[in-house]
Amino acid sequence: PPPSASAAAAAEAAAAQQQTPEAERAAEKIDSEAQFHKLERSYTSLRTERDELAATNAALARQQAGAGAASDELRASVDSLRRERRSQDEEIKKLRDAEKALEEDRARLNALAASNSEHAAALASELEAERGRLAEERTAGQELRAKLAAKQTEWLHQKKALNDHTPQG
Repeated sequence: PPPSASAAAAAEAAAAQQQTPEAERAAEKIDSEAQFHKLERSYTSLRTERDELAATNAALARQQAGAGAASDELRASVDSLRRERRSQDEEIKKLRDAEKALEEDRARLNALAASNSEHAAALASELEAERGRLAEERTAGQELRAKLAAKQTEWLHQKKALNDHTPQG
């Protein structure tokens, strides 16, 4: 090769060597800028995702607080219902006890009524027997009065007859 050609080749080689670091630096700069923009987009995307997660977390916290309040209300309602049921159970027990006492009273009153009925029947029977005895005594008394009257009449007749036969003096 002619000397000028080798000088041109050397000059080209030297220029290529100089351009290579510049080209490499330019390529690195472009890569860096592209990477920066990519990282910036990732950062923005992550920030948006973080904000969405924070909003979701806040919503869940509100729901949990609401659920906690609802749970407290439910617990209070359940406690109230339990107290009401205990009260009703006690009232039912009182009513059953009262019903049992009434049944015992009813049985006692029925027994007393039966006893009184038997006693009344015995008294009625006694009264009827006494009426019969009184009727017999009345009849006997009437017969005795009739006999007494007859005897008095007979005695008076005899006395009169005696007086008629005896001289008066």
